[in-house]
Amino acid sequence: MMLAELSRCQSITEASERLFLSKAAVTSALKEVETRLSCTLFTRSNRGINLTAQGEIFSARCRRAENQLRGFQRFALGNSRTRLLPRRLSDSQLRALIEVTRYQNYSLAAHHTGLAQPTLHRSIRELEDLLGQALFRRSGRGVEATAVARKLSRLANLAYAEIQQGIDELQFDSGIKTGQLRIGCLPMARTDLLPESISNILNDFPSARISVVDGPYDEQLGLLLQGELDLIIGALREPAPTPEIKQQALFSDSLGVVVRAGHPYLMKKKLRLDQLAQLDWIAPRSGTPTRDIFEQLLGSTVANSGRQPIECSSMVAIRGLLARTDRAVLISIRQMRPELETGQVAVLPIRLPQSDRMIGYSTRQNWQPTPLQQHFLAILPCQEPACVIPKL
Repeated sequence: MMLAELSRCQSITEASERLFLSKAAVTSALKEVETRLSCTLFTRSNRGINLTAQGEIFSARCRRAENQLRGFQRFALGNSRTRLLPRRLSDSQLRALIEVTRYQNYSLAAHHTGLAQPTLHRSIRELEDLLGQALFRRSGRGVEATAVARKLSRLANLAYAEIQQGIDELQFDSGIKTGQLRIGCLPMARTDLLPESISNILNDFPSARISVVDGPYDEQLGLLLQGELDLIIGALREPAPTPEIKQQALFSDSLGVVVRAGHPYLMKKKLRLDQLAQLDWIAPRSGTPTRDIFEQLLGSTVANSGRQPIECSSMVAIRGLLARTDRAVLISIRQMRPELETGQVAVLPIRLPQSDRMIGYSTRQNWQPTPLQQHFLAILPCQEPACVIPKL
């Protein structure tokens, strides 16, 4: 908040008045920030202060972080000066809010942050006084975050994500090709799209800090909206689950019916959909695009057969079930590419109408990528896996 105010005022005196701090406190804080960032953000003169080129980079991120924190104003119910609320929020209050909301327990939050429990309690009480309302309720397992606490924790997370991106941009401007990239990975992207893309980005950014998160789509979407993921790669949802994200298609992915090598149905030259009723199935996880296609193509057929499918999203379990049984699975053919190439599985000779899915990535609507993140997005369209769909 201080840096955003300084960039607007271009005067330490005026900024200190707006922040209700002394000139000495603002000067000292600015010096500390510049020391930590190892750069000069402002030049000083008799006329005031002026942003340096690096100051322009970092202050832009600070203003974006400030915009996130302005969301706190909507939830201030007490007598606090609502207009000034973002300026009165402290780092300790925001971090306490994030961690206690995440762990729903002061002991666990203290353990994971290294802070003392009394410190966390004090910071939360100060924040509650500012907002004029309680943020947590006692529960049998610790505390339960209110809806307001969860929303504010998200805004604080997004603000910190902006600051970290600003730090990464400063390093890039200094010639250090590094940065942070946090990717949510859905099943189809795991086989070759994501490994190939990461390998290529590391050729240009060898010091990049890359993390990949696996798990159900809903969990990854929550992390994306919280600012804890930068993007999600995999099958796109239609329509998008929330207007807060935007989806970018990369290519279309075909589904097929995959069985073990030597499966009796592989002896048939051509199959019809109704002939699949006698198969035992491994069904995609509910709520996924592939499950929607499964229901459209085979739902009634399988239901009428009386045979109950096994719902499974684990590739390890799917491979094991295919190897040991005559079950079939509707799955991305590219996703089974390693097993197809080694002859462990095969695709049944049947065409599936309207079974293609769009593969791409999802980001937050207002997300502004760093140079590293921009470069990664630029190489993604070049990583479309080679087609392995057999001719029927």
